[in-house]
Amino acid sequence: CSGRVRVEAQRRYEDDLEPGFFCSERLRGLRSEVVQVVNDDYFALLADHARLRFFRESLEALQVRGRSVLDLGAGAGQLSVLAAKLGARRVLAFEACSDMASLARESAEQSKVGQTVQVEHCLSSRVEIPEDEKADIIICEPYDVFLIGQGGSGSIDYLVDARRRLAKPGAMVVPAGGAQFARLVMSSSLSMRSTVAEDAGGLKVSLANLAELLDTATVTQSTKKGFRWSCLPDLVFMSERTSMFSLDFQTAERKHVPRKQTFMLEVLEDGFVDAVVTSWEVWTGEQREHRLSAHAEETRDEPWGFGHDVVFGQGIQLIAEEDPSGGAPKPFAVKKGEALRLTAHISEGRDLLQFTLHRGAEPPAGGRGRGRRRARGRGGVS
Repeated sequence: CSGRVRVEAQRRYEDDLEPGFFCSERLRGLRSEVVQVVNDDYFALLADHARLRFFRESLEALQVRGRSVLDLGAGAGQLSVLAAKLGARRVLAFEACSDMASLARESAEQSKVGQTVQVEHCLSSRVEIPEDEKADIIICEPYDVFLIGQGGSGSIDYLVDARRRLAKPGAMVVPAGGAQFARLVMSSSLSMRSTVAEDAGGLKVSLANLAELLDTATVTQSTKKGFRWSCLPDLVFMSERTSMFSLDFQTAERKHVPRKQTFMLEVLEDGFVDAVVTSWEVWTGEQREHRLSAHAEETRDEPWGFGHDVVFGQGIQLIAEEDPSGGAPKPFAVKKGEALRLTAHISEGRDLLQFTLHRGAEPPAGGRGRGRRRARGRGGVS
């Protein structure tokens, strides 16, 4: 590898423990950051049967046997080993973290594919590959709440670079494509998570002034809010799930993600819009027959659903009716059949997202016709 990643911080796990606290010898000397990352969500990622089945079926469908594979962001090497076990002739895996790269090498050796899997501790963008060794298949993995979020090992920039320099013309990508979705939801449990109780056993304690601090402008992960959508007992879908945009990973670049899109949504039930939920799905196959999603309603009753939500989660932005005078917001009350206008605003870097919700079928002044389209039915992709 011609270029190594920067020197990593060497703070050890035991350094973060209080003096005199027990430290297992198996953890002593390991980087604290690596132990934290692995325990935060990596065990759940590796145990996600839906994810593993998706990649296995996708690689089998692409007839990986005898082909050369590139794994971007290999982590502990699970997908690299999988490709090798399915008969790949050669797997070149890139991992920016030295500890994870070492784990990936150990995983390959333990699985008896060490001669097939070559793990490089470097960024794929710093590598040159001879023409006769370029890849037939590229593996990248959606990881963040946004389809091409900065946390994803399959960052769109690294994927574009790998397609151009490290793969053969026409090389296949797993996943082959993906889409970002949005949906309006109602939940009194969620509403209570973001409001202030005023009844203290029959005594009214007014803290209404705190409502002015409610953040209705930031999309955060559901895991950071402390819940799974499927655990909300009173969750109601207030609109169909609609596709914001889709990408063909064989050709896509950041510029292909629209900066602004407006969708017309029809309210499905009387009540309130408490939040916008955003999630993604990816696929392979001409008919998208192999599919993996982060939609909460699809993980609800699955045995692997909890771990899937721990790793991927969904994006959530709270919604409220803003006071034009700048006062405290009010609940966004709606009626069944009412038309709402949801606009997705995407940052210049195409890695941050924000929603605005308005009433009525007409776009705001000055915005008529820009990126406006009617939402498709549930699961629709455009």
